[in-house]
Amino acid sequence: MPEVATPPRAARVAVVLVNWHGAADTVACLRSLATIDPAGAELSAFVVDNASTDDSMAVIADALAERGFRPLAEDRAAPRVQSVVRWEAPPWAGALREVTLARTRENLGFAAGNNIGYRLAQAADPGLDFVWLLNNDTQLRSDCLAHLLAKMAAEPDVGMCGCTIVFFDDPDTIQCSGGVRYSTLTGRGWLIGAGLPLARGPDERTAEAVTDYLNGASMFLRCSQVDTIGLMAEDYFLYNEEIDWAWRARGRFRLGVATRAVVLHKEGATIGTGSARRRASPLANFYQTRSKLIFARRFTPWFLPTVWLMLLARFAKQYLQGDRRTSLIILQVLLGRRRPSPEWFRRRASGPAG
Repeated sequence: MPEVATPPRAARVAVVLVNWHGAADTVACLRSLATIDPAGAELSAFVVDNASTDDSMAVIADALAERGFRPLAEDRAAPRVQSVVRWEAPPWAGALREVTLARTRENLGFAAGNNIGYRLAQAADPGLDFVWLLNNDTQLRSDCLAHLLAKMAAEPDVGMCGCTIVFFDDPDTIQCSGGVRYSTLTGRGWLIGAGLPLARGPDERTAEAVTDYLNGASMFLRCSQVDTIGLMAEDYFLYNEEIDWAWRARGRFRLGVATRAVVLHKEGATIGTGSARRRASPLANFYQTRSKLIFARRFTPWFLPTVWLMLLARFAKQYLQGDRRTSLIILQVLLGRRRPSPEWFRRRASGPAG
């Protein structure tokens, strides 16, 4: 009697979103996840609220209830997590089977929030294949997951995979083709493909050849490989966690870019990351400066003096341009300040945090 081939099981993918005062964005991202092409995968989502001081958790829970999600029993809280509630998805949500809402006891930063989501996902499904770390202010093209899964199936040596990230309000313009090119001499990074029309972005091999680390707005992770290097370093709090992670992965697995997988990004909506379109918030300036120094001290201490001098030059530039607040923050960090001001974490009536 001929053997009957066993069909391959569906890939199991967990999506982690870290929320901080961004409930509307998080709800929109979850809606996007529920309507994408599942590409044969089973999806679960883990929303980690980083101790928002607004009503984020209630807003997200109400939105789930309105769309037919059903709350299940509350799980036992973890040491750094105040509450964990699982929600069963309705039939219309496609491959999205479940959403877990977790709230931390305090704001633990970008890396810790994602690490908590990663651990919750693996505890819920020890057989998990992939974890997708997404910024909560992103939305997805319908075929995004299909292209990511195809890339990971075709290239098993890829442990972390980036996407083509475009501007949410200008989706034909690239914000980043997967990752960033980083100068250890100066501590400066350049987004690959930034500003190019989507149709003229770099191909996968070109993007991968110059990628030093992936853009944190979208990182698709192969659990079996990421587990060999451990999760993101949490002492940065914000910024440079991705390059720290990539540095630890060198020689163990490859960084990939699925250029046909497209993610729309609202560009630093929560913490006020600076760009050509917007001045960085005090919170962003503080952590960008501090994290560059932490990375240089940890991995390239011989370049610490040049990184310090480049940051000093940025202080001078901001000062001469009349931005005294930013220049003062940079100078204070260079002179040893390591703690942010609590006021930078307070939610403003309008605009990004900080």
